Amino acid sequence: MECIEKREGLINKVIGIFLEYIMPYGAGFLVLVSLLLQYGVKKYMGFQRDLIYRNGVLSKTILSPDRLKLYQWIMLLGIGICLTIYIVKNRKIVQNNFNNNLNNKLNNKNMNVQNKLMNYLIRTTITSTIGLLLTFYYNKAPWIAYPVTVLTTLILIITQYIRVIYVGYCCNRIKY
Repeated sequence: MECIEKREGLINKVIGIFLEYIMPYGAGFLVLVSLLLQYGVKKYMGFQRDLIYRNGVLSKTILSPDRLKLYQWIMLLGIGICLTIYIVKNRKIVQNNFNNNLNNKLNNKNMNVQNKLMNYLIRTTITSTIGLLLTFYYNKAPWIAYPVTVLTTLILIITQYIRVIYVGYCCNRIKY
């Protein structure tokens, strides 16, 4: 039994490190690269030609107008769900503080996971709002690298949703 519990603990730690550090920093790095790409477009003609070609491909496939509408609806739904969970969980935390049941270890661990979930919910709401604004102004932006920025922001939003789902799953496993 102990080996199984240790192995599950190790797997959870590896998944936690991957979700907590590797995925968000990797997605943030992609967004940074897409913003720096705009600088490269101004300086090098090869970047500009390549991006014009890639923008055409992206506009016909992943970032087509129909799919942009779908992404907008998904982000609106995600913002609504995140805000609802935030309000419900925040109310539970306030009630737990009022009842003064936070002295034992289980509740302290539970509060750490709750705080992490609240942090991820806020981050997900902010990134989804930014992504929503980016998709609303998709056809009006003057940047050549704008479609790549929108795509990398969508990747960042997906990683945030995965983090919220994972931490929400961990919260449901811990008893109140």
